[in-house]
Amino acid sequence: MRILITIPHYCGPPKPDATVRYGSTHGDQADRVTALRDAIIACHRHFGPQGMMHSQGAKRIVRRSNTGFVTGIDVVVVTTGGRHLLDALDLPAGFFEHQPVDAAPMMLGFACHKVLAERLGRYDYYGYIEDDLVIEDASFFDKLSIFNKVHGESSVLLPNRYETALVSNYRKLYIDRAMLEHLPIQSVEGDDRRIIQGPFLNRTLVLERPSNPHSGCFFLDERQMRIWRSRPFFLDRDTSFVGPLESAATLGILKTFKIFKPHESCASFLEIRHACNRYLEQEVKTIADG
Repeated sequence: MRILITIPHYCGPPKPDATVRYGSTHGDQADRVTALRDAIIACHRHFGPQGMMHSQGAKRIVRRSNTGFVTGIDVVVVTTGGRHLLDALDLPAGFFEHQPVDAAPMMLGFACHKVLAERLGRYDYYGYIEDDLVIEDASFFDKLSIFNKVHGESSVLLPNRYETALVSNYRKLYIDRAMLEHLPIQSVEGDDRRIIQGPFLNRTLVLERPSNPHSGCFFLDERQMRIWRSRPFFLDRDTSFVGPLESAATLGILKTFKIFKPHESCASFLEIRHACNRYLEQEVKTIADG
């Protein structure tokens, strides 16, 4: 299995009058470098070439390991206007491809969609992650593949985002169950399958269609990527889901597929770490003030 991951990345000056303070213009640059670096490294650590060392006396032999599923991963970071932090990443050559484009910063996610479409046919999975999301589960794509085989090309499984901290009442906080106003009708319409459940590792696994499906990422197999690309709204740059960044991550997928996430009772089944603890820091402050 070969995987393509696209990442939109921008670092611009703060906008004092901004109603929403995104990390791309208001985040600490050192934290953002660490987050993007961790995101790229994790892709290669878990899904790149791996080995296992065998000892024969003083002789050491390394053999390929975990060869049965993922065989390689490519990461493309999409930027605009020369405003980025890539030079500070200090990563070996080949860890990512830099794709500069001519686009407004807030529309970089849609440029990522174009990269995915242009490379259709060369990969088994096509992914999009915001530049502060880190996959830390080596079985991540195994789980997606099993879900797709069982539930078909019309349904997509997205991970729960989480943050971690040592000073909070919660060592891990899942952050994606906010109820948003003006959700697209596709996310709340009636359906004959709102819940999927079954046994998994001696427990009951429950997957649900949440009213707010946003995860800041998506992952489609080749069949699903072809279906999405064939839709008339593909690359229409519709920004009606909260804003441009949220729409790029969620809206096109929402219009095309039924989106599921692990229920809160088994939230860790499929998860992705939000490396910049914006929400957990707010939660810590709320507890301290309370």
